[in-house]
Amino acid sequence: MADRPLVSVLTPTWQRHALAMGAVANVGEQTYRPIEHIVVSDGPDDDLYALLRPAGWETPGFPGVTLDILELGRNWSSFLSDSFCAAPITVAMLVARGTYQMWLADDERMAPDHIASLVDALEAGGADFAYSKVELTWPDSDRRVIIGTDPPQEGQITNCLYRTDLLKRGLYPFGAGMTSDWACIKRWMDAGAVWAFVDRVTLQHRVDH
Repeated sequence: MADRPLVSVLTPTWQRHALAMGAVANVGEQTYRPIEHIVVSDGPDDDLYALLRPAGWETPGFPGVTLDILELGRNWSSFLSDSFCAAPITVAMLVARGTYQMWLADDERMAPDHIASLVDALEAGGADFAYSKVELTWPDSDRRVIIGTDPPQEGQITNCLYRTDLLKRGLYPFGAGMTSDWACIKRWMDAGAVWAFVDRVTLQHRVDH
């Protein structure tokens, strides 16, 4: 897959080291290449860089995957009540080099073929973004819910793969009224963005509220 487009995976985190390390490993286990993984700490975190990139590591140990670790000077999400991880995600978007981008929270986990499946679906139909069915889980609970409908609808879509060109067209996800991933996706759809749907579960999303 050396000649395939670069995918940028954007992960916001803050002082959740075990989860962040798990996310890095999860990205490395993807069958798709090449991948650029950008981890952004939403505030000072002295230990994150040392844990994710030990001395001498140029990558997280997975051929075809590069790892960039960024740190914000303060914990923006703690006082941006109208936003969800807006600061770290926006920073990651601005520095990402991939033809495609996707978000991956530190506590979300992808099936090994998640990125490959979304890229294939997006490219097969010339879509602007692609998404799959997602399994929702809850901490300390056996509850499981599967979401994902075609066409997309509120509460039934998360973690899509999208063309970076959407951002170049001025469709950044954050701004007035952009307080959820659905608000972002709805804005794209209203602007004429075309979607592709993978009709199976390829990602697990933890619900913390």
